[in-house]
Amino acid sequence: MVNIKNKKVLQQLEQYGDDLKQSRQVLHWAYFKNQEDRHAFIREAEQLGYQLGWESEHKGHERPYGVCIHKVHNVDQNSVDLIFTELTEAAESCGGEYDGWEAEIIRAVQ
Repeated sequence: MVNIKNKKVLQQLEQYGDDLKQSRQVLHWAYFKNQEDRHAFIREAEQLGYQLGWESEHKGHERPYGVCIHKVHNVDQNSVDLIFTELTEAAESCGGEYDGWEAEIIRAVQ
């Protein structure tokens, strides 16, 4: 199933000349109500091959405990939709919310 958020990010990458054919490091964010849930998600993400980037705290938000994880992977529509589903399910199973991803633009060699 095509995810609309993913489609928009991919369209933005393409607008800047990215042909989406090269794998690259992709950053992913998720947010949680407490540190324990965030750490449970980090453990689960590490089992899926992701590495911890950093943790953050945003007081006053419903889910103040953020985390950025990263992994090198493809950024074609099918790949990012599968990863989006995988991380959404992992975050939800830990009481959190997956917030999306971003990647560096890699322009096609002319």
